[in-house]
Amino acid sequence: MMKEFKLGILGQQPLQSIYTPITLAYAVDDETNHSNIIDTLKTGLLKLTESFPWVAGQVVNEGATLENSGIYKIVPFEEHPPLVVKDLRDDPNISTFASLKETKFPCSAPVLDENVLSARHGMACFFDHASPRPALFVQATFIKGGLLLTFTAHHLVFDMIGQGHIMSLLSKACHGLTFNRKELASGNLSRENLIPFLDRSVNPMDDPSYDFQLAKPKPAVEATTTTTATLEDSQSELESTPAAMPELPKATWAYFSFDATSLATLKADTHTSRLDSVPYISTDDAVTALIYQSAIRARLPRIDPTSQISLTRTVDMRRAMNVPETHPGLMMNMVYRSMQAQQLVDQDLGALASLLREDLLDEPRLVQRTRGLATLLRDLPNKWGLSFTAGINLDINMLSSSWAKVQCHHLEFNLGLGRPVAVRRPVWTPSVENVSYLMPKSPEGEIIVGICLRDADMERLKVDPVFNKYGQYIG
Repeated sequence: MMKEFKLGILGQQPLQSIYTPITLAYAVDDETNHSNIIDTLKTGLLKLTESFPWVAGQVVNEGATLENSGIYKIVPFEEHPPLVVKDLRDDPNISTFASLKETKFPCSAPVLDENVLSARHGMACFFDHASPRPALFVQATFIKGGLLLTFTAHHLVFDMIGQGHIMSLLSKACHGLTFNRKELASGNLSRENLIPFLDRSVNPMDDPSYDFQLAKPKPAVEATTTTTATLEDSQSELESTPAAMPELPKATWAYFSFDATSLATLKADTHTSRLDSVPYISTDDAVTALIYQSAIRARLPRIDPTSQISLTRTVDMRRAMNVPETHPGLMMNMVYRSMQAQQLVDQDLGALASLLREDLLDEPRLVQRTRGLATLLRDLPNKWGLSFTAGINLDINMLSSSWAKVQCHHLEFNLGLGRPVAVRRPVWTPSVENVSYLMPKSPEGEIIVGICLRDADMERLKVDPVFNKYGQYIG
């Protein structure tokens, strides 16, 4: 039986109490024994839990009051992470695997909805207080000709880099292999004190980036009485039932394919207008800049061209914070870039990509900001108004998360099915506009990009000549 497992300081953000699913799609022939697949997964989950007991726990919050958001931790739950099995092979409303493969697993396929592929809604922690909150669970969904294997992780426990690593460890367990010392040490590393706090003489809020991480109005760090009403309102709104939540503008998710050739062309094109201030532009920089600029161009007919549009982009902080790269916990931050809409659209793509690279090259500031966020989380009893994205308004701004470097296309889990044909994020409902994800890069060098925009904006993006020069619409 596991002991209580304490989450790190970044795992104390109530607004990050969400679930993140990722699905690996495998072809399954008619002769395959489905029971063997489930038995292999169960055996692997048990073996994983033997070495990393906390993965079988559940996330709880202790000590929460109106003035204090409490402490999040992992406590014992089950003997291994829950494994849900769903058989949809005879469901006439579900696409066959062959059909999904032919159409490149589009967002529009009903089976690729998180409500089908995951036993927990991504935002369930805010409105379902009765159900347990496993740190990790797996769902095996059988469809005609295939298996959709979904790993859903609590975001206070894992970021996507960490989630990908724990999936890799599970695959190793399913093969009956032994974990090495490095894997055991980093996987069970104490999450306390990984991020040094700032000296008391330093005010972390001097950095303007905290405008994006603090709900408005900004909560005071020392005098919590001035923020209680605002934070209570935030908590009440977020914990209301789905029916009581404000109606969101109708938005649509769509996937776009960027194959290896188009990515190379895009990177070369951005290099021609690269700013001298950066030594290089990465593929991620180029793709993110293209999404940012093209999405704003699609929105320009309905927004004020002088409005400030901010891009929020996730950053893995492991190396910068001297944390093992195989550490599975939440060890990320965000960078923020703001520009006027018209200025952004008129910018050379290479110059825009250079600015995004600049944000990542200033590592000392990133470290200082991460330490500052940790310090604020330590000092603020009620943390409902503080998180990576607490100050981001997605009616206007954009959020981009890249999973391109997550290594999961090689994972076989000893199921006898070979490698996954595709990797996708199940569609997030209700759809939240102005969000994009870069899927893990395939062995062939392809990156699938998922984008959510208002319907009219999406229609304009689909026919945008610049965007279509590089990306192919999937749906």
